[in-house]
Amino acid sequence: MKRVLLLVNARARSGSDKYEEIKTALEAAGHRVLDPPELEDAPDFRDVIRKHNDEADLVIVGGGDGTINCVLPALVETKLPLVVFPLGTANLLARSFNIKAGIADLLELLDSGEEVPIDLGMVNGIYFINVCGLGISTEVNRRVSSRLKKLTGPFSFWITGLKLRKLLHPFRIKLTTDDGTSIVTRTWQITICNGRKYAAWMTIEPDANYDDGTLRCLSTEVKKWWQGIKLLPYYFRGNYRDGLDVNFLTGKKIRLETPKPLRIDVDGDVQTTTPATFEIKPKAIKLILPKTLGDSLPIQG
Repeated sequence: MKRVLLLVNARARSGSDKYEEIKTALEAAGHRVLDPPELEDAPDFRDVIRKHNDEADLVIVGGGDGTINCVLPALVETKLPLVVFPLGTANLLARSFNIKAGIADLLELLDSGEEVPIDLGMVNGIYFINVCGLGISTEVNRRVSSRLKKLTGPFSFWITGLKLRKLLHPFRIKLTTDDGTSIVTRTWQITICNGRKYAAWMTIEPDANYDDGTLRCLSTEVKKWWQGIKLLPYYFRGNYRDGLDVNFLTGKKIRLETPKPLRIDVDGDVQTTTPATFEIKPKAIKLILPKTLGDSLPIQG
């Protein structure tokens, strides 16, 4: 029997009716679900986690990547393990670890899942678990509608990007890594990943994972936006040969500087601006992941 702090984002794409369904299933399986009174009043999940830290064995978060991002500071502070129940649009973290949005899968995670420490990224003092973006992704995340996300899921980001194509422009940026590499370039999109996946099915690098202590940075530098279409096969595979209009950097710390402040999306929500310093926080939280064969965990997705 586990003492469970169950937090479900009712505004997530599939979240409106899930809390009671999950709670009933957990209790039927013999687990104790905490029922803090704060959950009735549009709570700040971080405060709920901090307040009930000593009463819980783990936290289940039902929502998308943005909901998970919101609770990261409290998970770092309390050291409570996280169980993900994917209810969002992209669900990058869940995709990376093959976590399913099924009640039976959730119960199996609680019964036989493995507790694994993973890295977090941080930008300007804000934690992120998956990806940050600057440029096209920022404008898409600012403007994509909740209704479109509910209707089309991850395709809503592609649809919104196409609608915005005439409003988007490249920008000048300086990128510096902790090993002394420095690049000044003109780009349409900067993507910085902690894990392997970004932007619904795209891959930053095939061997990237959540516990290697490394950030990956991809800069897309085509002359015209539509030329980026020819790069799609490389984005999906995460392999970038010489001659492509991209720059790829890695590091434990990456600095971005632009002539004027530009907004940055953090796990899907616009939260900060340039100048920005990105850094890795090794093994900052614990995830409960599906049990795998042998000693190999599905860190790479």
